[in-house]
Amino acid sequence: MIEFGGLEDTTLGGVPIKDVLIDALRGYGFGSNMEFADRMVKKGLARFSGNQWNEDWQWETDQLVKLEIKDLVALYSIAKNLE
Repeated sequence: MIEFGGLEDTTLGGVPIKDVLIDALRGYGFGSNMEFADRMVKKGLARFSGNQWNEDWQWETDQLVKLEIKDLVALYSIAKNLE
């Protein structure tokens, strides 16, 4: 099990770990996994930004920054394995 105590103060190359995780999530996006995207919309962590011809979702960065590191790591783990 990964311990997250004090990780909030950790940086990678001077960038806070929380920022790195949020950037990674934004980069991975949602793939074609509409179910995961819809769940994130219902939780207020994402928004639908597409239209009837082009489905697309965007992460709500202002909501992601409110999450704890362990929650961001969990989302990252899911997002990087989406198809």
